[in-house]
Amino acid sequence: MGERELPPTYKVERSEDFIQQFYELRKIYSRANDLIEGIDWALSRQPHKFTKVAGDFYLWVTENIANPEIPKLKILYRIFEEEYRVFLLAIEDDI
Repeated sequence: MGERELPPTYKVERSEDFIQQFYELRKIYSRANDLIEGIDWALSRQPHKFTKVAGDFYLWVTENIANPEIPKLKILYRIFEEEYRVFLLAIEDDI
């Protein structure tokens, strides 16, 4: 099975801070909703693929999907293994 065909195994949830930060990004970037769909897709399938910063906290810098319409972002999240849950903590421009 190819990477695109992987079924989701983790539930993705968002902190209030993440929601507010994303709301601000939506004011600037027209394709922000596409971006959040991509974030959810990737993290629900392969949350361990990105940089482990400490314990169960991870950082994803989205340079691999950035383009003129979608910014390079830093996304901080935590994985709760026992619950198969990814908790998005923060999102910001990586300018």
